[in-house]
Amino acid sequence: MKTGRFSFRTTVSPIVTSRRQLSDHIFSSTPISSSTTNILPSTKNHIHHRIKSQKMISNFPDILCIQLKRFSHDRLSNRTIKLNTSIIIEPEKILDLSYLHYTTWLGLRNSSISYHYRLIAICLHLSENSSSSLSSIHLTKRINDHYVCLYRTDHNQWFLSDDERIIEINDINNLFQTSYVTENCYLLFYERYL
Repeated sequence: MKTGRFSFRTTVSPIVTSRRQLSDHIFSSTPISSSTTNILPSTKNHIHHRIKSQKMISNFPDILCIQLKRFSHDRLSNRTIKLNTSIIIEPEKILDLSYLHYTTWLGLRNSSISYHYRLIAICLHLSENSSSSLSSIHLTKRINDHYVCLYRTDHNQWFLSDDERIIEINDINNLFQTSYVTENCYLLFYERYL
């Protein structure tokens, strides 16, 4: 785009910011309070205003990767600490993300676009202060900063893969309810589902 004597390059982002529509459907890997109080100066005193921002998606990817915030910085010790907050993931649940698409906000729903996603893989981060033992599939060694992957095949079968082996998982719903998964899930991969 050229304007006058200056030339500007624009980048198209898949994220659209909306400050008009207030919604409880805000996705973030970081806990967000429902509103943020900003102090704006006035002539005699400070006036408090509540501001709420929402992100919307203009183009849905074929593979959606969600990174969960699993680390925090401790200022006193100047160390990074793993967050073991339990997160429940339903492996067979189909996510409907249509309310995040900007056309929904405009009231122009496009029926040719799929807004549905299904889980295809999870990366787990195992550390010394996490639940890294799963005796039912003989994973009991203490691990420090190790990653394993749970993934779904085209035949809808789940496997767990680490550096040394690949293990078939027969009861995926049960595994996803254990602290091994709920406290260690770090990256979630979803594919567009028709």
